[in-house]
Amino acid sequence: YPDEPRLARPTVLSCAPLRMQMPRQRPPRTPYWPIGPRTVTVAPGNNVILELAIDHLNRIVTPFRQPSVRTVSSVSTEIDGSVLYVATAEETPATLYITDADDAQTTVALTLAPRRVPPREIRLLVPGLESRRQAAGSSSGVAQSEATLPDIPLIATWRQPQHYINELTQGFRTLALGEVPSGYRKRGGRSGEAIHCGRDVRVSRVTAYDGQPLRFLTAKVGAKGDTPVVLDERQCRLHKQDALAAVALWPSAPVNPGAEATLIIAIDDSREGPPATPKPKRAGGFR
Repeated sequence: YPDEPRLARPTVLSCAPLRMQMPRQRPPRTPYWPIGPRTVTVAPGNNVILELAIDHLNRIVTPFRQPSVRTVSSVSTEIDGSVLYVATAEETPATLYITDADDAQTTVALTLAPRRVPPREIRLLVPGLESRRQAAGSSSGVAQSEATLPDIPLIATWRQPQHYINELTQGFRTLALGEVPSGYRKRGGRSGEAIHCGRDVRVSRVTAYDGQPLRFLTAKVGAKGDTPVVLDERQCRLHKQDALAAVALWPSAPVNPGAEATLIIAIDDSREGPPATPKPKRAGGFR
């Protein structure tokens, strides 16, 4: 029958259950903080931050012949020749003052930042140490040359009252943790507190912490170019000639492009800095 409509063949649908693939949830990544260098340079009177292992014995090789250690923290220390062994079971930062028995003016400060890492061995380098020894050996009664002294004014921490040392130690501990030290007031940096650390270093976000007997400054530093920058804390200067008590960088590893580190500066306002050099006058009496 040609006039009758032809029915289309029915489509058979499958009743099998559909399997939906859910996207896999990746576990959150644990933030990775690079470990600091194995060789650290620290000038007398300065402070550096060292990352050490928790619940392990760490080894710090000093350039001192007879080092002595002073601290108010609960870390365990043991001296074997020129090597210092340090162990701690807490994550709280601690500060050590290491003095060379041959030269009482050669004192460096180490702020220890314990981490869950394998045991570490760190070597300390002190610029000008050999020059100091040669100058002291050639003439014990003659003052040392200014070329052998560090650029930053020194504060004899071994002669200061214990309260002063505690304030300096606790201040660096608290600021390294990103907190405000007890008894200090946080404010923005002023024009006279601008920090310069060299042409290859970018300094931003200066913050001041006013208190007694010290004043602290923190700033974010980074590399201006496309290559990592090894920051020398001794090159950091202020517009206002204040007395620098200590300078430290956290973390102390080289600053990679795009990354930032925290610079911590302790200032002793009770000490007057060197007088400013007057500008030469031009002809006619104008400056």
